[in-house]
Parts: sequence; C-alpha cells; structure tokens
Amino acid sequence: MQNAVVSLRLNLPSLTVFTKSDVSEVNVSALLNELKEREGVLAELMEKVVDFIELTTIPYRPIKISNLKKTGYDDLFSAVNELFCSCGDIS
Repeated sequence: MQNAVVSLRLNLPSLTVFTKSDVSEVNVSALLNELKEREGVLAELMEKVVDFIELTTIPYRPIKISNLKKTGYDDLFSAVNELFCSCGDIS
C-alpha cells in the first residue's frame, strides 16, 4: 500500500521489491484461494484487504532479491534503470 501512497502523494515512481526471497516461495494465488474458502470475520477482512491491495497496487512486476544468495540485484538495477528511462515498460 505504501507503493500507491508514495506514487500518488509525491508523484514519484516506485517499485515493489521483496527481500528474503530465499526464505520461502509463496504461491499467492493458492493463498488467495485459501482465504476465500475460510469463514469468519478475519477471513472476510483479509479478503477485503487483498481486494484493496489489488486495486491500489501499481502494475509493475514485483522484484525478488536475496541478500544471502546475492540474487535478484540485476533485475532490480534493470528495473530502476527502466523506471527512470523512457526506453521501456516495466510492467
């Protein structure tokens, strides 16, 4: 959500970067399906939060980096270059 707020309030481009990608691989679609199947107030609240995030997330590809394995930095530097260059689309 900070991504959307920064971009809208400050008119600055931003990227979504996930650190610690070596710790666990998360299947987001399976997680969303699991949330939709659960019952209760918390599950309903989480489903609404997910809907809000989907509506407010900037359509850039998420970038995963790992400090332990030293991976993902080439993707990050490339995306930052594309973000401030009119030469490409990073979505």
